[in-house]
Order: sequence, then C-alpha cells, then structure tokens
Amino acid sequence: GINAEYGKQWYQRRVRDMGIKQNLFSQREDTIQATAVSGSVAGLVAATVTHPADVVKTRIQVEGSSGNVVKDLYQREGISVFWAGFVPRTLRRTLVSATAWLVYEEIKKAAEHRNTQSIVDRK
Repeated sequence: GINAEYGKQWYQRRVRDMGIKQNLFSQREDTIQATAVSGSVAGLVAATVTHPADVVKTRIQVEGSSGNVVKDLYQREGISVFWAGFVPRTLRRTLVSATAWLVYEEIKKAAEHRNTQSIVDRK
C-alpha cells in the first residue's frame, strides 16, 4: 500500500529533480517535519487514486443504484462527477495521514527509547 516511506522517497526525488538543496531528510533519524510531509504526500496520493471509486461507492449508497453506475453517472453528469468533492476529501485525507504517521513515529521512538533504556539498566 501507499505509506509514509513511499511519500518520503517521492518527495526526495522531486526535491533532487528540481535541484533544490533541502535538508529536511538529511538527518539519519526522521524529523517531525519529514514525517508530516511524508504522511501528507502519502495521503494525497491515496486520495487521488481512490477518489473516483469513492464517488461511485457513495452514489450507490445514497441513490441505491444498481446496474452500470459508472456509465450512468458519466452520461448524466459528465467526467467531472468523478472528481466532485476532491478538494475537501484530499485536505482531510492528507491531514489524517500526516497525523497518523506522526503519532505512529513518536510512539515507535518512545518504545525504542524505553527498550534501549531497559537494556542499559540491566547491565
């Protein structure tokens, strides 16, 4: 699936391709900013890829449609119907994804620190 690591790699390639000197990912340990950017990019990609299918699913649920929903929507409302509501969904998805990855990374760091401290205390 799409995850923060993929988002970070994508962002690093874009920065390198544009010739921008950026130290956001230069440290060995991920920074909060790097994790937030990675999570946001992962959310953006996920929202972009899944949005048309989500529109179709929502229409089926609301209208109780059966048959070829994609064809019916396209004929009635045109191609733009599949991108209706894209901006609010994408904003929500990027914020949720960034927050989830930030929480995950911070809990992981705390657990690693606790485990390291426990090993040191045993010696």
